[in-house]
Parts: sequence; structure tokens; C-alpha cells
Amino acid sequence: MTIGNVIKKYRKNRGMTQEEMAARLGVTAPAVNKWEKGNTLPDVALLAPIARLLGITTDELLSFKDDLTDEEINQYLLKTQKDLESKDFQDVFLSVKEKIQEYPNCEKLIWQAAVILDAKRMTTELSDKDSYEPVIFGWYERCLRSEDERIRNQGADSSAASAFEMGKYNEVCFGLDVAVWEKDATWTAQLMREILESIGTLGDFTKSKLYQHMELKPVDPDFLAGVKQELLKSLGDETFVYMQGNEDWEKLKRDVYE
Repeated sequence: MTIGNVIKKYRKNRGMTQEEMAARLGVTAPAVNKWEKGNTLPDVALLAPIARLLGITTDELLSFKDDLTDEEINQYLLKTQKDLESKDFQDVFLSVKEKIQEYPNCEKLIWQAAVILDAKRMTTELSDKDSYEPVIFGWYERCLRSEDERIRNQGADSSAASAFEMGKYNEVCFGLDVAVWEKDATWTAQLMREILESIGTLGDFTKSKLYQHMELKPVDPDFLAGVKQELLKSLGDETFVYMQGNEDWEKLKRDVYE
């Protein structure tokens, strides 16, 4: 959260208008408006008075103790997904990297951003895809040290799938875990479609460096068909109750059954 967002949040919490805040600080209302929009920053000499007026510490004002809310993380990741569809991967990657530098202790953001970027990296034709690996794997490693057991487990699973080239099916499945956790209907529908379409890559793990010393038989087509049937049955599971009525989800069910 930027300093402008912090000011706006706590000003509203205290029921003050921009004009009232400006009058108490001896500045103009447009100045407060510019702070909140992120166009300018308050003068250093005003930081302590602003903090006292808002009833917070200067650390909180400067976001040293503030963290992203779940809603803010969801909105940011949704924007990131959209950007990945229309912008250069490197530009989006650098933008996410800056965001994580701004919130280095926001493990939920780090884990989910790593999964999203890694899945895109592995499923897109990038000439320099390996160059992003150290940073993304570094994010996974930070998740492995998390005190949150779920983030530790998801970080371990995601990094393993990426490091050992387990195939698109396995990579996309980890993204689905994030989408379900966040109850992101749009992303859930998109990922489930990709999973169903990539069933044939389920056996790609046999080509992974992890198993290069072993002779493994190709995955039985009947087994793949069984996996697909189980996935189709899961579309109506309680896990996806939040998807009921979603147009993309209903269309997905019609498409796969036709």
C-alpha cells in the first residue's frame, strides 16, 4: 500500500474530508488529493503531523508495518494475469518483481505471483525463459521458509513441478490450487479448461530430469481417459460451489460433454 493509499484509508476511517485534513495541516485540499492519487508525496516535515492527525505511527504511514490485504492481492494478481495476455513477459515480470520488493514479507503475494509467472514462462515460447528461473525459484525458496504450512507445501509442490519439467498438466494444476483458494471464478474456469485440454501431457513427467535414469512406460491412454472422467465429475463438487452460475464454467461443462 502506497503512502497515498494509507492517507486515504485512515482519513476516511476518521471521517475527515480532504478539505478538513488540509485545513488542519495548513496545506491546500488539492495537495491532499495529489498525495492520495500518488501524484506527489508529502513534505518530510509533514510526516509526523499527518501520522498524529490520522492516529497512526509514522511507520504505518510509510507502510513499514502495513501489508497487502487479500482483496488487494487478488486485484493485483488479476491485473497481472491480464497483463500477461497483452504485454511483454519481461515487462510484467519486472513489474511484479518491483511489487515484491515493495512488500517483501507478503508471502501470499510472493507464492501466487511466482506460480502465475512460472506457469506463463513454462507454457510460452520465450527465447530467454531460463533467465527468469533464479528469481522465481528464489521466491519459491522464500515460501519454503514460511511459517504458514499451506504456503510451505504449495511452494514446495510448485517449485518441484517447475524444476523437473513435469509437463503443462502438472504446472497448471498448481495454479488451480491458488484460484480455488482465492475463489477466483474467471481464473478457475480458465485453468480448468487448460487442465482438461492438457490431459495428454500428464505423462510428460517421464521425460523429466528427475526420472532420466529410469526406463518408464508411456502412460496408458485408458488411465488418461479415467483422469479426465474424474475431472469432469469434479466440476460439480463442493470445492467448486462458488462456480455455480458462472457463464464460463457452464460453457466449459457443455463443451466437454458435447
